[in-house]
Parts: sequence; structure tokens; C-alpha cells
Amino acid sequence: DNNAKTYRFDFNGDAKRRTMVIGSIFCANSGEEPYFFPPATNNPQPASFLSLRLIFLMGGNKDQSSFFCSRECDVKTRESDSYRYVILVSAILLQACFGATYSWAVFVEPLKQLFGKGQGAVQFPFSVFYIFFPFTMIFSGYILDKTGVRLAAILGIAIFGAGWILAGAGEGNLVIVTLGIGLVGGVGVGIGYVIPIKTCVQWFPRNKGLATGLSVAGFGGGAALVSQAARYLMENFSWTPFQVYKTFGFCFLCVGGVCACMMKSPDGQILKGASRMEVLSTIRDKRFLLLYLGMFTGLFAGFAVIANLKHIFRGATPLAGATAVSLFAVCNALGRISWGFIHDHTKGKFAIIVNLLFQSVILLTHSIYMKGPFALYAFASLAGFNYGGALVLYASEAAGIWGAEKLPRAYGWIFSANIAASLSPVFAGYFYDRFDNFTLSFALISLLMLGSCITIFLSQKRKKVYGHEIP
Repeated sequence: DNNAKTYRFDFNGDAKRRTMVIGSIFCANSGEEPYFFPPATNNPQPASFLSLRLIFLMGGNKDQSSFFCSRECDVKTRESDSYRYVILVSAILLQACFGATYSWAVFVEPLKQLFGKGQGAVQFPFSVFYIFFPFTMIFSGYILDKTGVRLAAILGIAIFGAGWILAGAGEGNLVIVTLGIGLVGGVGVGIGYVIPIKTCVQWFPRNKGLATGLSVAGFGGGAALVSQAARYLMENFSWTPFQVYKTFGFCFLCVGGVCACMMKSPDGQILKGASRMEVLSTIRDKRFLLLYLGMFTGLFAGFAVIANLKHIFRGATPLAGATAVSLFAVCNALGRISWGFIHDHTKGKFAIIVNLLFQSVILLTHSIYMKGPFALYAFASLAGFNYGGALVLYASEAAGIWGAEKLPRAYGWIFSANIAASLSPVFAGYFYDRFDNFTLSFALISLLMLGSCITIFLSQKRKKVYGHEIP
């Protein structure tokens, strides 16, 4: 009739499984909030954003007849249509602030000259950052439950900006730089990083991969802006890295603070999952272990490139090095969007396998074509594009498996792969100091990625129930 409305339910994009919704949606008048009527009850529940209980009908014996799974379903009203784009833009800008540490390669040479240290030693702040960043993310879900998305986002950006300001006060002292950017900055990003991802997944549940890719694209885009701005200030105004740290620290507090204030869940609610996820059961889950393995190898390769990018081609000028860093960051951002889109339109873990395989080939063959600055630019672009996948594919896959409400805790544990991968810059820097190139270190990393590809591929077994293939 004239009051009827159409609501689309998308259960994680899983079209292969036949589903049946238990309950109904009812809207008495066109201007009123729709309500959900659960089974065997006449008590209506607001339906602007629901976590519904589904039954997957599979047939078979007693153990296979049915199982329950929680999935989030978006029942949108007009009020939510416009604000979710405010959320998306704020998420991108907030992640752009958090991604500034990815510009670390621009500061490596100036710090080597100021402190008289080797390549491996000046990578220490970057490695410490990628220890405390994922370690804090393990607990970010608990912080989020206590504070809500807005307060947690404000807390994260405030700590991160304070860390860069602290590093700016560390002139002549690498320990203070490590404490500021590595420890304090890592804790700040660890608290705030998953908030834009979780919030965008809640507001765009039908496009989890693309929403995740867009929200974290700012992480790479911010590195491109900071690397170019830092290079310009250090070359044209003779700024020291410490002056750059302090200036950008205040910028992060201002820009990131405004964006953090925009963060909120749909209808201002902090939605809970159907049941609390047990940490041990998640860690023992085969799917978790595969995602952890893939993310570890992808990050290990990415960190080795990010931290040493300016030195992969020995004849690179400061301008060529900074350009390569910017290209890596821009293609990193584009890769996050593209790989998120690919994830939404492919089956199983196909996108993860292709991503790891492509990156492995790029690293393994780099010494063959690394003959000039344009080869460096091509390498930086391709490596950055693939590395972008590591920061979106695993988050999207985790959101599909455990849902948006459990994503902060589940992805927090998967993201702890950063802790082990954080040794990569020091690993690659050690081989560079010893052999004056990255050929051996990149070859070893490539073999590690190939092993991960094979393991994930072999795990893609499919069960058949009454002739139907179930992923």
C-alpha cells in the first residue's frame, strides 16, 4: 500500500547459503520507525539496526540439520543515509593522522647523520611502534566497550599526537624519539585504529570490504602527505626531524580531534554481539590461525620495504627517495580500496592468496629490474598497492566471520601479527649493512610468503552436504 517500505537484508554477502529470517518487519505509517517482531512474541523492537538470529537450513543428519549464526542486517531509515558519509570522511581523515608513521623512511637518512648510527639502529623507533601498536590493539575492544567509539577515538588521537610532540623534544636523543613515536605513538594508534573500521562496517554493512578499504586508505594517504611535507620542510627550510615531529603532532591533535568527535555507532548505540567471544576459542579457530599467518607474512614484507625504501636503489637522490615513499603511500591507499572491492566480489580467501603471491614475486625479482629511479618508482608503486591489501583483506575477512561487534577483539588479536613482523626492518637492515643490498633478505621474505600462500590454498577444502558445496 502507500505506507509500504522496502528493506534489503544482506547477510554478509553470502548468497550460496540458503537462509530464512525468523521474524518480520512492520511499519504502520510511512513516517514512523520500522519495528522488528521476534518469533513467538508481540513485543516490537526498534529495527533501525538489528543483529538478527538466522537459521541456515542445510538438511542432513542430526548434527548437520541446522546451526545458528549471528549476522548484522542493515534496516536503514532516511535519517541514517546522510550521516554515514560524514562518518566515512571523518574515518579517512582520522586514519590519515594515524598513518603518519608510515613516512618513517624520509627521516632515516637525516637521523643517521644526526646520531651517527647505522641503518638498522635508526629503524628502532619504527620497530617499537609496530610492537606497541598491535599490542595495544589486543585490548582496544575492551576499551571500546567501556568508553564508546567517540571517547575512544579522542583518547587514541590525543595520545598519538602527544607522542609526536614528545619526539620533537628529543633532539640529540634517539631514546626520546623511540619513546615518543614508538611507544606513546604506538599506544595511541593501537587504541584508535580499529574505531574507524568498526564504525564504517556498522554504517555500511552491505559493503564491508569496500568500507574497510576506504576507511583505512587514509592510513596510506596520510603517509604520502607527511612524507612530502616533511621532505619539503627539511630541504627548503633546513628543519630538523624534531621540528617536523613537533609541528605535525599539534596538527594531528587539531585535525584528528575534530574527526574523532564525529565518530559514533548507528543511532548513537554501542551494539553488542549475540554472545561474548571467548579469546581462547578464537585463537584456536583454524580460520584465525590462517588469517594470522597471512597477515604476518604480508606485514613482514611490507615493513621491510617501508622502512628501507629510499635505500633499495643505491643511486637514489633525496628527491627520488621521497617520491618513492609518496608513491608507495598513495598506491597503498589505492590498494586498500581496490583489494577491499576485490574481497567483496571473490570467493573464500582467493584475494588473500593472490595478494601474497603477487607481493612475493615483486620482492623476489626486484634485483633484476632495479636499474634506475623509474624502476624504484615502479617497485614502490607495486609493493605499496599489494601492501595495502594486508591492511584491508584480513579486517574484512574477520568482519565476515565474527561480525562488526566482535571485530575489535577478533581483529585486535589477528593484528598482533605486527609484533612479530615489527622485526622486519631490523632484519632487512642487518643484511643491508652486511651485504650492501637487500637481495638475500627479500628472497628469504619471498619464500616465507610463498609458504604462507601454499598453506592457505591447501586449507581451502570444501564440504558437500547432499550434493551442495559449502565453503
